[in-house]
Amino acid sequence: MPELPLYLSIPLTTLLSMLAVSTTPSCEFLIILLAFLKFQVAQSIAKKEILSVGYIFVGLSSGMTVAHFAPSLDALSSSSLGVFISGICLSITAAISIGLIYVSERNRTAFPGAAFALFPGIWTLAWMTVTQISPIGRLMTWSPFVGSVLDSYRWIRPFVGQPGLDFLVASWATLFSEIAGSYSGILGYRYTNDALIDLEDDDSHNSEGVIKTNHRMIPLLSFTSILLGLALPSFMVSSMPQPPFSPATVPLNVACILPAFQKAEEHSLGVYINETMQFTSRAKILLWPEGAVNFETPKDKMEGLARVQDALYSHSQNTWVGVSFQEPVSDGLQSGTRGRLRRTGLALVGSGGIEFEYYKRKLVPGVSLLHSPDPL
Repeated sequence: MPELPLYLSIPLTTLLSMLAVSTTPSCEFLIILLAFLKFQVAQSIAKKEILSVGYIFVGLSSGMTVAHFAPSLDALSSSSLGVFISGICLSITAAISIGLIYVSERNRTAFPGAAFALFPGIWTLAWMTVTQISPIGRLMTWSPFVGSVLDSYRWIRPFVGQPGLDFLVASWATLFSEIAGSYSGILGYRYTNDALIDLEDDDSHNSEGVIKTNHRMIPLLSFTSILLGLALPSFMVSSMPQPPFSPATVPLNVACILPAFQKAEEHSLGVYINETMQFTSRAKILLWPEGAVNFETPKDKMEGLARVQDALYSHSQNTWVGVSFQEPVSDGLQSGTRGRLRRTGLALVGSGGIEFEYYKRKLVPGVSLLHSPDPL
């Protein structure tokens, strides 16, 4: 791979990031993007042009923002707020990605025996940590969702989960960047007369002109064989899910309740109960939209959930309703007075009572725990 000037590498980075890091990241383009970024960062380190890493970050963030622009317009109630938060989150993920690549390239010589596994290991561990901390989970992360290469490894997902697929993507990117670096000499090696040679042993550095086979050729071939070998079971094991009706599955019918109401009835508990009762014979679990009804005090909540329980008892005793509600937090709950900050919860209610309650924990930045208008 030839060295690219900035006026070509930045637009190319932007284009690849638009294709790879969309709302449904492509496995193939993600591998190409990572390999390209590793090569560019290694080139910047070798030439001691660290400022160019910042230019790469700008191109990367721009492409990701363009790819997510249309979905972010409808992500929140405010289009501008959605675009702003999306841009911030994407810039953070771009900075994390560039940082991980930079760290792995700077330390590649410190771990010569594990050079091929260094970046995949760092990459996988970092994104596992990010998804545990991030309020939006794996959204906007660099985890593959589609692609024929991904299909070749779907059989392994039940055993290693999504982090295992992240490791495989980073491994393929490492493989391609190593090959590109070997040809260019950026990573310390290049091809001459069909033989891999160490640049320090090249004629320009060694008067004897001794050419010796690169000791990295064997690990390179071994690494390639492992990646290809892991794809072989996909030709023998089906990655398709179990059919809905089979000896190994138990069907569970779920319905989403969304009544057609006037604006004044938007948070009316009665409207939701009446609509729910029409579907009790069609599904076992009936889910209400997030924040469907508002409760102002613990007493209001218990009375409202009791109404749902009574309605189920009189219509169907084998159905459960997922009642999503909003209620005041902290002082509002303790004192029984109206609070300004509200939280979203879900109660699974059956004819025998409340099965469990769950409160939203990973809050969406800029949206959750905002000042809520008075319920209607």
